[in-house]
Amino acid sequence: MKMQRTGIVVVAVLALAMAGGCASAAKVSKARSSFKQARELGAEQKAPYEYYAAEVYLEMAEHETEEGDSKQSGYFAEKAVNFAEQAIEKSGGAK
Repeated sequence: MKMQRTGIVVVAVLALAMAGGCASAAKVSKARSSFKQARELGAEQKAPYEYYAAEVYLEMAEHETEEGDSKQSGYFAEKAVNFAEQAIEKSGGAK
């Protein structure tokens, strides 16, 4: 009986870890999409600070994803999205 409970706990922990990884993957995907939109709107010239900040945070998010750190990846992806959205706004695009 004890072994069965241990197995259930292990499965629950693995499920939570995978869910966290999926969430950060979605954040990185959103960051890529936002950054692409900023680039297409000419944010590199129109909002260079925000554009390059978004680019750096996106690169950091992708690196952390490769390293398997979903918490840091999600954090950096959120920062990338925020800067990309600012760049989009300054470049005349809609959020």
